[in-house]
Amino acid sequence: HPTESIPKVKKEPRIVHKALTTGVLTTLAQIVAYPFDTIKTRKMAKNAKIDVARFNLNQVVTKSTYLGFFTGYLSVMAGSMCFLAFGQINFFLGVAAEGIVKTWIDISKINAQMANASMDMSITKKALPTAVFFSIARDLTSRGSYMLIVDYLLKSCTDWLAMDTNRRFHIYFGSAIAATLLSHPFDLIFTKIASQRDLRYKGIFSTTQTIYKDEGLVK
Repeated sequence: HPTESIPKVKKEPRIVHKALTTGVLTTLAQIVAYPFDTIKTRKMAKNAKIDVARFNLNQVVTKSTYLGFFTGYLSVMAGSMCFLAFGQINFFLGVAAEGIVKTWIDISKINAQMANASMDMSITKKALPTAVFFSIARDLTSRGSYMLIVDYLLKSCTDWLAMDTNRRFHIYFGSAIAATLLSHPFDLIFTKIASQRDLRYKGIFSTTQTIYKDEGLVK
């Protein structure tokens, strides 16, 4: 009918717009969540059997939870941008690029959070290939499981296009929690490797065995 308006078709946001949105949201989230990330890192790095991360020696528990904030911010931004750029080509390529780029930045951030004032990471360099492996494994598990769970839950709903915001929030939030739980073991091992001041964690399998021997299955 000549009086009917033609419906507008929404265009796919350009990568520049996605990058800007990612930057703004990441900045806000980083400011609010960073202290919790520091607490998590310190809990993971601490070894009740051997003070391999110098937790007690450096009196880490008394230090600011905003130590290494800008390095942590750089890590999140660099990782997100790498995944955004390379993930357009292939999901696994995006995750691999994110993991590789973030590895050394994350190691620097963790050392700052653990009050390693000298930032001497010579020990960590000896275990760098293992750190890269667990960094990629962590990001692959986190991003992959989150996307799969969200996709499954949305498609399992009969009318997911008309779903209200509240229900969508619960799906995304629940998926994020599940993805965090699934990627936690890899994040824990990576943190152990990054924070060590003595070479206790080096190989992929030996590191896993050592952590299990020192602290058991649940940390």
